[in-house]
Amino acid sequence: MKNKIVLLLFVSLFASLLQAQTTEVTSHKLQWTGIEKWVAGSASLNVLTFEGAQFPTENHLPYFYQRLGYDKNLTCLAEVIHPVYGALTNEESALIAGNSIPTQVQVQTTLQRESGAGSLNVSILPFVNKDGKILKLLSFDLQLTKTQVVQKVSGTALHTYAAHSVLAQGKFIKIKDIKSFLFLIAENNPNNT
Repeated sequence: MKNKIVLLLFVSLFASLLQAQTTEVTSHKLQWTGIEKWVAGSASLNVLTFEGAQFPTENHLPYFYQRLGYDKNLTCLAEVIHPVYGALTNEESALIAGNSIPTQVQVQTTLQRESGAGSLNVSILPFVNKDGKILKLLSFDLQLTKTQVVQKVSGTALHTYAAHSVLAQGKFIKIKDIKSFLFLIAENNPNNT
C-alpha cells in the first residue's frame, strides 16, 4: 500500500512538471539574396546576406534575429531543430573565410525590458563548419521550450513588523544643512546632546 502511494505521488509530481512546460515550434526559411555591396563614402564592403538579416557584430556576418514576447514567470530555451543546409559558392566562401564558424548552429538568447514589457531576443548565426566545409542554413524549425518558474515564498520574504519601534520614542531635532556632512548619532556617543 505504501509503495502505491509513493508511486502515485511520484506520477502526479511528474505530470504537474510536464504541465508547467510548453513547447512552441515555428518554421523559418532563409531567403538568401547573395552578395551585397555596402558603400559609405569612398569605402565599400561586400557582405553575404539574406532577407531580414541583421549584422550585430564587426565580422559582417548575417544573423537571423527574432524578438518574441516574454513573461518573467517563464524560462525559455531556444533550439534549432531540423536544419537544412546548402553549399556556399566560391565567392561566398571567400567572404566567410577567416571567421570562426562553429560545427553546430549557435542560438543566443537575451532578455530585454522596455517600458515594463519584456522581450526575448533570439539570434542565430546561420553557418556551420562540417568537415572543414562551411555550409549556410537554408531552413530550420525554431523550438522554444517555456517552463514555469517555481516561485518559493520564504520566511524572509514575508513582512514581519516589530511590536515597538525605536523611532517611536526619543528626541528629534531639525538640522539645517549648511555643508554636506554625514553625522553619526548613537546612544553611546558622549558628544551627542
